Amino acid sequence: MIWISLMEVVSTASLPGQVTGFAQCRNIRQGPVFIVASGHSAKDFPIEDFSDIPMITMNGAISMFLGTGIEPFFYACSDTSFSLQQPELFAQAMALSRRVALWEEHARMIPVQPRGELFLLKKAPRQSLKEWWFRSDDLVRPPLTAGH
Repeated sequence: MIWISLMEVVSTASLPGQVTGFAQCRNIRQGPVFIVASGHSAKDFPIEDFSDIPMITMNGAISMFLGTGIEPFFYACSDTSFSLQQPELFAQAMALSRRVALWEEHARMIPVQPRGELFLLKKAPRQSLKEWWFRSDDLVRPPLTAGH
């Protein structure tokens, strides 16, 4: 069932399976991880040579895992139209991945249940101008002084 509230489409369908919180992922593995995305550099990545290293992938990059026997450690689908545009590939992502992250409204409408744990994506809160101005930028280098 779908209802409209303040011009927002909201599904009242149940979620497919048990939802896990991201906090449950904390410290479950240590060491390197590969983020496998699509793009020019990804096509030559020797994915099978690194099958022992956890891999995180998203959207259509799941195609790199097909036929390899490698299960993505995490699959995130941030494109809610992907399951409609590439239903077979999306179904493979749901079947292959140990952990799946989807937007809640997308998770309620997908025709395929994820085999692995389901996590729900949500937007990060926006910072106010005051919070942005007074933020702690530990990773940002100090400004250059005049003449350097």
